[in-house]
Amino acid sequence: MRTNLWAIVSVVFLVWAVAATSMAASYFQTTQNQQKIIDSMQDLIDEVTIKASIAIDYGNGTTVWYNDTVFPVGINLFNATLKIANLTYYTSYDVFVTGINGVMQNATSGQFWVYEVWNNGTWEIDWSTTVTTFVVGNHQLIRWSLHAWA
Repeated sequence: MRTNLWAIVSVVFLVWAVAATSMAASYFQTTQNQQKIIDSMQDLIDEVTIKASIAIDYGNGTTVWYNDTVFPVGINLFNATLKIANLTYYTSYDVFVTGINGVMQNATSGQFWVYEVWNNGTWEIDWSTTVTTFVVGNHQLIRWSLHAWA
């Protein structure tokens, strides 16, 4: 009887080992296939999106960065900023941003919101475009700052 018990236990463990190994192999194959699908989808997403980093400098020593934010290709700076912050603005000829996240410009003290682009190691104000005509580029660094002109 003892021999039969060991034989039965051995067969049970053998069946368990074979089943566990085949399930592990199946799981591994499934995850490999899913990773291939994820990689191909990421390639598609990369074709229609960009990543850019936008900073908001509130003029009081506080700067908040929105690093590697994903935007659709061709987005202008106004719409990109709307995705990361609450804007106060008015429109006339174009859009003029007067406040970001509740921090308003102050015309009496000469403080206005301007955007700058990181170019060759320095921040530069782009006077050739407006907030709606400036198209955000892939991996571009942009900073909004409450700039004092007085």
